[in-house]
Amino acid sequence: KTTANLHIEVISSPPITINSCQAAGVPLNVAKELMGHSDISVTAKIYTHMVDEVSEQNRKRLAEYANQKEQKAVNI
Repeated sequence: KTTANLHIEVISSPPITINSCQAAGVPLNVAKELMGHSDISVTAKIYTHMVDEVSEQNRKRLAEYANQKEQKAVNI
């Protein structure tokens, strides 16, 4: 890709929002950079207001992790 093509793609892409970062599971420090925040506390304040869907996804991930860990312990 040329620089001109890359510039056009960036401009035409949908804007990145803190909600979309959060829903995609983007780590806080990466979201900070994407949002252009100079201080991670600004991003953290916004990020702490989790949407229900993201919260539920994370609960499921934790449950799956715990189940996998339990299965490994049983199989030893």
